[in-house]
Amino acid sequence: MGISKDTFRKAAWRGIPVAVKKLDDDLIMDQNKAFRDELDVLQLTRHLNTVQFLGAVTQSNPMMIVKEYMPNVCHMEYVLF
Repeated sequence: MGISKDTFRKAAWRGIPVAVKKLDDDLIMDQNKAFRDELDVLQLTRHLNTVQFLGAVTQSNPMMIVKEYMPNVCHMEYVLF
């Protein structure tokens, strides 16, 4: 299982700040699978010390993962651990 290498951007969702990870439209199938694998793990991960997974866009392009926003923190450090 891989982790997709996209970057997070700050956005607003339902009036709250969130971190959005967007999968590039032109990525190859392996990266698309890594994105879906990451999504599968995030859906199962619930812990006080992890960034909260809020939702995802998977039925249209670009696909995105929406997570809790943590100011002044690199979200890649908190993807799984």
